[in-house]
Amino acid sequence: MPRIAVLPLANISPDPNDEYLADGLTEETISVLSQIQGWRVISHTSVNQYKHTTKTIAQIGAELGVDSVLEGSVRKSGDQVRISVQLIDTHTDDHRWAQTYDRKLENVFAVQADVAEQTSRALKVELLRPVADRLKARTMGNPESYLACLKGRNMMSYRRGADLMGAKKQFERAIELDPSNAVAYVDLAHAITFLAYLRDEYAEEFEQRKILVEKALSLDDHLAEAHTELGDVRRFETDFAGAEEEYRIALSISPSFYGAHHEYALLLMDLGRTEQALQEITLAIEANPHAPESVHMRAQLFTFLGRIGEADADLARLAALDPDGELYHQDLMSRAEAVSDTEGILKELDWFLQSNASLLERLSCEASRFLLTGERDKARSVYEKIRESPYDSGRKAKILACLSPYLGDLDECFHWIDEMIRLHTLEFLIWRLDPAYTNVRADPRYGDLVKRLKAE
Repeated sequence: MPRIAVLPLANISPDPNDEYLADGLTEETISVLSQIQGWRVISHTSVNQYKHTTKTIAQIGAELGVDSVLEGSVRKSGDQVRISVQLIDTHTDDHRWAQTYDRKLENVFAVQADVAEQTSRALKVELLRPVADRLKARTMGNPESYLACLKGRNMMSYRRGADLMGAKKQFERAIELDPSNAVAYVDLAHAITFLAYLRDEYAEEFEQRKILVEKALSLDDHLAEAHTELGDVRRFETDFAGAEEEYRIALSISPSFYGAHHEYALLLMDLGRTEQALQEITLAIEANPHAPESVHMRAQLFTFLGRIGEADADLARLAALDPDGELYHQDLMSRAEAVSDTEGILKELDWFLQSNASLLERLSCEASRFLLTGERDKARSVYEKIRESPYDSGRKAKILACLSPYLGDLDECFHWIDEMIRLHTLEFLIWRLDPAYTNVRADPRYGDLVKRLKAE
């Protein structure tokens, strides 16, 4: 199956502030090509690191494992846009096709449809009629609403609080300018999700996110991003069957969509369908080879399954991607726990205690350290300190649920699991798969929980 990457389009507009347009059109082109069956398209996250790169096409192709790259430039002047693109074979450096489009901004969707058709023809991949018709039928509506979305997505890429708030305002403006802009509702839901994560206020934002996604789908039910977001909503409502349906719809619309593969893999882990989960997370990694989150997830799953050699291979990959990241150190600690390496566990706990982790997370590490060194009274004291903290949050509930089995208090564990369900933050995969919680799974209440969640 051919694999293709869309490299970041260069901004050659007179105004350097139009960089967001080049970035946005790159992401949109990836989204369009991802809807075509018969090839794999690399996600925006992985290609974005090649912005302004000096690496050759052959080097990029080898690093991403792709046969072809689409590269080009964007020039904006008023409401006119010039888009130049060329498809290059990464093995021979031959140009498969090239084209320059001069269009008004409102006609840029027609350019994307033509790029999809030309690329399909060059790579001998059949562009199915329903997909081709859908791409050609897309209309922009209000161009200013479209630009507001692109500006917001550019801000979202920084993942900082101020930028996320700025992105949220752009998406709200996009909706004000064009209430029929379905994508803007999905973008706004996405921004709200990230802000909720930073603030640890999932329950307060959950209903708003759900309303926005359902509104987007009422306007356009062929948005893979919207179905994936709704799948996430269903998953955290513990409607696992509903979540699976949404992820499958998303992947039927966009077979290369990284987010749907990643989130579906998490759901399959919740359900204990580990071989399917491995297949999905591997597809996610193929779509986004430079995403630490997915490599972390597969390493975690291999560790849970006792497949330490395979986990080590992903740990090496994660070390190359993000050696100073929390995910890498989480996986090092999980591995140390799996092989009963007390020194290794203590080393990773100390790393987290000296990191920028939240106060609650540092307290959790402190309690874990006391438990490991046999100082149960001190661990209990820290546990109570966390319990009495003024937070009513999913993060607090998860920490207390995870610590309480080590303290021999399963009543507390099941209480906090119920709190996570209430707060829409339960990740059931921990309780389903982590070898550390065999005592939880041995309790009759676990079986009742599985039945209640319909997670059998």
